[in-house]
Amino acid sequence: MRKSTLLIIFFYTLFLFAFFGCQGEEGIEPVVDDIIDNEFPEPQDQLEILFIGNSYTGFHNMPGIFAELVASSGKDDVYVDSAQTYNKRLPYFLHDLATLSKLHQRKWDIVIIPQSQYIVSNEISRFHHLDVSIEFEQLILENNPNTKVMFFMEQAFKKGDDTYSPHDNFELMTERVIEGSVEWAERMPIKTPIAPVAAVWGEFQKVNSRNVHLHMPDGYHASVEGAYATACTFFASIFKEPVNVEYYHELVPVVAQKMQTLASKVVLENLEKWQND
Repeated sequence: MRKSTLLIIFFYTLFLFAFFGCQGEEGIEPVVDDIIDNEFPEPQDQLEILFIGNSYTGFHNMPGIFAELVASSGKDDVYVDSAQTYNKRLPYFLHDLATLSKLHQRKWDIVIIPQSQYIVSNEISRFHHLDVSIEFEQLILENNPNTKVMFFMEQAFKKGDDTYSPHDNFELMTERVIEGSVEWAERMPIKTPIAPVAAVWGEFQKVNSRNVHLHMPDGYHASVEGAYATACTFFASIFKEPVNVEYYHELVPVVAQKMQTLASKVVLENLEKWQND
């Protein structure tokens, strides 16, 4: 009796194994086949923008403010990222592994690189560093030959550059930054547009009736207001259209609107000067 019971169990087990084993091959598709055969959707077409820079780019998350301006304008097909290392200038980024890794993550449509205001405002040092910009642009184009490289014309210092002249000031340094930045761009072998942040800051200070401080107390970096003005400049420069959105970040609306209008005017009325026509 015991033998017969064991035999029944044995043959029943074989039956179950054979039945459900066949189902795995011919009936119910195995889960792993579902995963392998699944067609993932193609990546959505989008404009991909990378900011490479230091603290002049990163203070108050300026690229993030720019991204919010873009989203507020109704453009939902734009991807924004940044690679930032504080207290470094352009030569450093040529060999920085984190920057190079970020650069090679995507086939960027636009990559923004800094023009140091300290360097471009000085006639002597200006062209000693031009080769670095040319080399960096070539590096970017090796990753994607269709990338547009754009210069970030950094703002002048609040009290000017006392290493240049003890009588320097914001207005004089702004003039030199603009002149040096434009001349620098004109000497590039490939036409490289400029986001004229220094020019926008200079124009804003002329009409600054509300005593808005664009600089941090250190006199070098952007305040929240300065970062917003910078982001507006990039918006007008990249899309070649006026900034007209209801995203004001932390600013009083009337101040934010004035910055939007002024950035649009400085950029769009001088596209040829900024190599952006």
